[in-house]
Amino acid sequence: MTSKITWVVERQVWDEAEEKRLFEALAKTDANVIPYNLGMEGVGNQLLNEKVKKINGPVVGRGSIQFIRRSTAGFPWAYVSWPDFRCSNYYNQFSEFLIHEFFAFLPWGLLQNKKNLIYSVFPDENSKVFFRPDTNDKIFSGKVVSFDDFDHWYQQESDCYSPSKELQCVVSRPTVILDEWRFICSVRDAKILGSSRYVKEEKKVDLTQTMDAHQMKTQREEAVFKVLSRLSEHPEVLGYAPFIVIDMAETTIGWKLMEFGCVNCCSWYGCDPEPIVRAIEQEAIEEYEKD
Repeated sequence: MTSKITWVVERQVWDEAEEKRLFEALAKTDANVIPYNLGMEGVGNQLLNEKVKKINGPVVGRGSIQFIRRSTAGFPWAYVSWPDFRCSNYYNQFSEFLIHEFFAFLPWGLLQNKKNLIYSVFPDENSKVFFRPDTNDKIFSGKVVSFDDFDHWYQQESDCYSPSKELQCVVSRPTVILDEWRFICSVRDAKILGSSRYVKEEKKVDLTQTMDAHQMKTQREEAVFKVLSRLSEHPEVLGYAPFIVIDMAETTIGWKLMEFGCVNCCSWYGCDPEPIVRAIEQEAIEEYEKD
């Protein structure tokens, strides 16, 4: 008898349309669904923990980074190994695909002290530098910061998010981004399960007016398949995650890898969720029945 899967879905994380599409897809698979509202119950509280422990069958979680981080402390319901998702962990294996051509890692606590050095080495022609955390848990958002705005930005991020002084950060010369897309992929099958332009992003610069939609789609997907091919050669780099989110950016020199993300806690934007949900369910059931 095939096990029945249970999804624990945190509500009000994604926009209303994306959440609606997800629940419609889950209804088609006949999965058990436990909606979870962070505003009503604390993440990882005893009530939810006890409820999940009593479930017979595989459990998959979907929600915010905080929800998945805390829930995975007790349950293997997300395809992510947080230390493996650090930029410093995978940049070496994917260097030729990266959006960053000229970058370094520096601890948060040194950024302000080394401000003048940073802006003498990494700036673009507008005296701007890109900063992002090494980690994938969005302690602060990656941002291009001008020299004049740096002190305000640094203080604001410190006050709002309290990054540790030891937190490694990517410091890079900014890259001109023309377009940004998210791909939901199966690593083992080297297959794209869904793709979507960032919903809230309009195409910034159009250098492809002479290229039809099919050509543009082909170029995007070819770039993703190159990344997937490399990942299939070194699956251990991302903790053998069977599914991965790949964010790609179109630049003046082609499509480049922005970052990898966790399929359980990244927005799927405009992707059709049904093939993604079905692939995850099949994997989860096979893993569960193997044990």
